[in-house]
Amino acid sequence: MFIIINGMLLMVETEEQATAIENIFKNYYVKMYQYAMNILKNHHDAEEVTMETFCKISKNAQYFVLDNEEELARLVFVCIKNEAKTYFNKRKRERVSSLTVYTDEDPFEDRQMDIIDESQDLDRWIVERERLDHIKELIASIPAEQRMAFNMRICGLSYQGISDFLGITEEAARGRVCRFRKKIKELAKEKDDE
Repeated sequence: MFIIINGMLLMVETEEQATAIENIFKNYYVKMYQYAMNILKNHHDAEEVTMETFCKISKNAQYFVLDNEEELARLVFVCIKNEAKTYFNKRKRERVSSLTVYTDEDPFEDRQMDIIDESQDLDRWIVERERLDHIKELIASIPAEQRMAFNMRICGLSYQGISDFLGITEEAARGRVCRFRKKIKELAKEKDDE
């Protein structure tokens, strides 16, 4: 099923998810933008982060069909906070500076070029990127039902919220998250030993 919100074509699985996404847009979109703007201090970046977060929320709409408005608000703001911080750190790493260049073609026309700051440690960035890709591969290798509790937890859902959503006890939710973390560590250690 497809819905159109703010000019975006979004795919959701159920009518309930469509209603939840429309509700989030109506009630939280402006607040999400303001929150991102507070972190990023730039209109265009805040707008981009808000749209990206909203797209991610719609892709994971099943986790946002909640009756508890307070829990929903907390989950939405954890998502926008994480996305804004990730975006901010990415921009910080890039540290792009502007340089005006005059060409022989037209001496009156100046052109802007982006130059990556030389002080950036490119080797460290490449290693970190490879490490992140490696972790993503490890996570993807674990069955979806085991990943679900962990994904919900990193999106800011409480163990009680996870247990309610999955229909398990709170202790079982804690156990699933703990087992997932342990499994990732084991897989990472095995991969490092190879």
